[in-house]
This record gives sequence, structure tokens and C-alpha cells, in this order.
Amino acid sequence: MIKIIRALGRAILTLFFISAANFFLMKLIPGGPFDTDKKVPPEVLRALEAKFRLDLPWWDQYFEYMKGILFHWDWGPSLKFLGQNVSEIIMDGLPVSIELGCYALSVALVLGIISGTLAAANRGTWIDRVSMGVAVLGISLPSFLVGALAIVFFAQKLGILPAAMWDSPAHKVLPTLVLGIRPAALIARLTRSSVLETLQMDFIRTARAKGLSRTKVLFVHALRNSLLPVLSLLGPLAATVLTGSFVIEYMFSVPGLATHFIQAVNNRDYPLLMGATLLYAAMLVFLNFCTEVLSVSVDPRLRRAA
Repeated sequence: MIKIIRALGRAILTLFFISAANFFLMKLIPGGPFDTDKKVPPEVLRALEAKFRLDLPWWDQYFEYMKGILFHWDWGPSLKFLGQNVSEIIMDGLPVSIELGCYALSVALVLGIISGTLAAANRGTWIDRVSMGVAVLGISLPSFLVGALAIVFFAQKLGILPAAMWDSPAHKVLPTLVLGIRPAALIARLTRSSVLETLQMDFIRTARAKGLSRTKVLFVHALRNSLLPVLSLLGPLAATVLTGSFVIEYMFSVPGLATHFIQAVNNRDYPLLMGATLLYAAMLVFLNFCTEVLSVSVDPRLRRAA
């Protein structure tokens, strides 16, 4: 319980430092949200800055912004999408990004655990070599290259899958697979190492001596005791999926949060950029917190250490 409370405290402090660092670093970037090719008259610029409280000192802007989020759940108005609140813009693309991330992480877990387990069970054979060779490629190749190759092969050459958009189940296949390849490769390598280590333990020898089948020993006894390292990797893997989704969403024209984030960066839309960054940071911190809680719940040694 103490370990969980400490993890919660670290999560809150992490979010606070991320919000502060992100806010003040944005202020150091040259330019502003109202810089355009056409010069804005000084009196109009002053009126706009006063309306959005950009004329206040930086620390006052940060205090007002965080007070609005913490006490009123008000993310502020967008500086470029006039008449729209940041929370409305974020909630428009967030469900799609979460859906894509969940699909990709599910595919990664299934493919990674199965291929890693089969590679460990057939160590030194062609199954092992092919599985780990594909895993090395999945880790080494950048996602934008894998995405481009997938579009050329499956969409243009074979014509069996659409190249972009998010309108039907067929449209979701390519972005899900491309986004899930790298985490699947990481899970496969980690699962293989963990299963190989578990297969050398005494309780596995005992299970074999009792006459249990090879499949039962592998998938019931060995795999179940080998998944703790994979559980510990889920938090960082979720971070990989979320950050990688920016490129994949843009490449496959997925109407997720990445489009709004890129527009916010280009337009110096501070509230939208802060909102998107804080939301992603909160999701990552929450997932890491859940991973730590799950690890403590599953492994008795961590509970005793706490």
C-alpha cells in the first residue's frame, strides 16, 4: 500500500513538472499566436493579448491556466479556432487516438507473446530464427518507413486495403498493424528471454516429471510465470504507441489528436498545445502508475519490499 501511495505521489509531481516545463518552454519559442504574414496593428494586437490574458506576466498566466484546469476543468479557448474551447477540440480527436492505440497495443500483445513463446519453445530452430529476425526488423525500421511500404504493397500493388482514412474496419487494419509492429517486436524478444529463463527453473522440471504435456508446461506453467517483465513493459510500450501514433495518424489521415497537435505547434496555439501535451502526459503517467500497481499486485516480492 505504501508503494502505491508513493507511486501516486510521483505521478502527481511528474504531471506538475511537465505542465510547468511545457508552459515556460513554449513561451521561450520565438513568435506568437498572432504573428501572420499581414502585420497586425499594435492596438489590435494589444486587444487580442488582453482578451486572452497574454499581457500578464508568465507566472500569472501559468497560475490562471492551472487554476482553470484544476478547479473548473476549463482548458481555455483556442487562439486559432475562434469560438471553440480546447476541451471540445481535444475530445473531438481523442476517442479515435485511443481506439487506434488500444487496437495496436492489443495486436502487439497477442503477436508478441505468441511469437516469443514459440521462439523460446523451439530455441535454435528455424521458428526461433525467423521470429527473432522479424522482431529485429520491427525494432530497427522506423514506423514511417514501415507505413510507406505497407501503403505501397497492400494498397497500391495488391489493392486489398485502403491507404488512408478511418471510415470502416478495413481502413483501420493498416494503421493498427503498422503502429503495433514495433511494440510487438519488443514484447516478442522480452517474452522469449523470460520464457527461456523460466524453463530452467525447478518447478518446470517438477511439472515435466509429473508427466504433464509439453503444451501445458509451456503455456500454463512457464508462460504464466514469465509475463511479469512484459507487464512491467506495458507502461513504456503505451508511451511508444501514443507517441508513435502521431506519425501514423498523419500518414494514414486518421482524424485523431495528432492533427490538432501539429496544427497547434504550427499556429503557436498555446492553450491547445498545452492541453494536448498535458493530456498525453496524464495518460502516460496513469498507464505507468497502473503498471506499477499491477506489478505489485501480481508479484508478492514487490509487496514485501513495499
